[in-house]
Amino acid sequence: MNSLNKDFFAKQKNISWFNQELIEKQTISVIGVGGIGTNIAFQLARLGVQKIILVDNDNIEPSNLNRQSLFSKDQIGKKKTDVAKDTINKIHNLNSEIIAYDIDIFQNWKDTIDIVRKSNFVLNGLDLPEIKRSLISIVCLNLKKPMIYAGTDPFSGFSGMILYQSSKNNEPCYECMQGVLVDVESDLLIQYSPKKITQYDTIEWKILDKKYVEPIQNSSTTIVTALFASTLAVTGFIKVILGQKFPHRIIFDLYNMEIEKFFLNQRSDCRICIEFQ
Repeated sequence: MNSLNKDFFAKQKNISWFNQELIEKQTISVIGVGGIGTNIAFQLARLGVQKIILVDNDNIEPSNLNRQSLFSKDQIGKKKTDVAKDTINKIHNLNSEIIAYDIDIFQNWKDTIDIVRKSNFVLNGLDLPEIKRSLISIVCLNLKKPMIYAGTDPFSGFSGMILYQSSKNNEPCYECMQGVLVDVESDLLIQYSPKKITQYDTIEWKILDKKYVEPIQNSSTTIVTALFASTLAVTGFIKVILGQKFPHRIIFDLYNMEIEKFFLNQRSDCRICIEFQ
């Protein structure tokens, strides 16, 4: 039988609350193809989403390989996006179009805006500094694209966090939940407000990071934690597009086998989404 005539998703269609037809209409951007992004990407391919956009600017390093599941030892030094696309197409792809952008998302900000604009959903797997994640959340807020950030705790190899920023008004934004930009001077912050964020060709995020944002130690994690965080993120994407509730914040600790979830309100003093209140 020709593979085109096979129903790869027959089992998923048997899930009572699932909607395979809707899944197959989605264009999803995965920004950051690392420990979180690689594991998100192959799950999306196995789900059968219509289009997966991979965005990163790094090369594969030996220290990536314990958790970045689309790469192998003989690919060290190669571009992450190119290898990820090739691996997905060879092993995991059932019915998706895979697009790879090897770009610095802030130096090529207009391209980043275009990528977010043509996406139905953004899965944010950027590493530290946290200001990079915040800026992506602001452009998602401007373009009304739902976003989920997934990451691991820099102080623990077995814990992490999921944050969901809705595309709807009167919902908490990333800044409501994280408070990354609370100390930024008003004149500077207004340059990066949701109303202005799409006006730039480049974004000089290091200006914000060095002066205002408290540095956080960057460390690594395990494949166990990366898989768990990415699976929670993909689950959130599914539930949101199906119109189901998903917590704004999930905190998990795999070492102690603990997980907490929170449904939050928009902060009245938030300096970012106040424009949408």
